[in-house]
Amino acid sequence: MLTSHAVLVPFASYNDGTGPASYLAHTAGRTHHGLIIGESGAGKSRALEAITHGLLDRVPTMLVHLDGQDGNASPAVWEMATLRGGPDRADEILDVLEKQLDGRQYMRADLGLDGLEPTDDIPLVLVVLEEMHALLDQTRANRFAALGRKGAKCGLGLLAATEHLHLYDTFAESTPLRTTLLTGNRIALHTNDAVSLAVLARHGFASLGINGTASDGFTALPGLDAHPAPFSLTPA
Repeated sequence: MLTSHAVLVPFASYNDGTGPASYLAHTAGRTHHGLIIGESGAGKSRALEAITHGLLDRVPTMLVHLDGQDGNASPAVWEMATLRGGPDRADEILDVLEKQLDGRQYMRADLGLDGLEPTDDIPLVLVVLEEMHALLDQTRANRFAALGRKGAKCGLGLLAATEHLHLYDTFAESTPLRTTLLTGNRIALHTNDAVSLAVLARHGFASLGINGTASDGFTALPGLDAHPAPFSLTPA
């Protein structure tokens, strides 16, 4: 059940007219992660731009963009980011995020809070990961997994966009990172990749025509199966 603290970001329209497809960024005391999967040209950048822009409009947010193509994957998101970098800055940015998370954990403990709510002084931190195969080795992947696990109650969320869900090629063998992302918001755009389709089927997308729909894709909120109707992204 969504509470008054829920931050829902509409990014597309369901084709059955039931309302907007939305990204659940935050509920009371918990920031949610997300994963966008789709082949090249499927609309990952459009979805990312809509979500990040909408989130910045709705709640105080620090946007961090790590892009394996050094800003070329989603230039509009890159320009909106407070902190950004490619593979050569990944460790430096991880250091900054881990230090910030440590401070938030101490703050939460001192205040006796179950979770932090976004404010001007403590903005939600959204870490966008693109072209992960070029960003991650196993050490980095596990550091991001730990950020996701610890950050959910401290106002830090991960949002990854990728073409595949291969454990080795995409997630650098980090099952914790893949699991963390697949238990949050899932946005499945067009893909014919057999491994990705099999993984999606185990995470709420069984029996949906992700590889054959004329629409842009399907979406699922944290803890729920996919909405039965596909969605269409707003034209760029």
